[in-house]
Amino acid sequence: MILQERIARAVIKDLLLGDATKAELQATLVKLDLIEQKVVLKDSVISTLNLKLDNLNSVMSSKDQQLGLQGELVEKTRKDLRATKLQNSVLKASNAIAIVGIVLSLVL
Repeated sequence: MILQERIARAVIKDLLLGDATKAELQATLVKLDLIEQKVVLKDSVISTLNLKLDNLNSVMSSKDQQLGLQGELVEKTRKDLRATKLQNSVLKASNAIAIVGIVLSLVL
């Protein structure tokens, strides 16, 4: 079968255009695969950063609890110290009264 020159040129143009389109499609698919890999990698990085953030928040929460407990212990220690100082003052006063009583009983 012999084609007219005009039709043969159109067929060749269409074949070349089809080949170029296939090559462009292949390049686009490769580019799309690379973009999908980048998205997966970015999702992985985001997930890792979110885990780190959760861990840091957990550590901060633990530290806040520790500080709260430490504050409570400090306040309890202050109260105990006040009570001990009061007991020492009462003991000193009773000792002074006892000494004065002994001295008076010896003098009289």
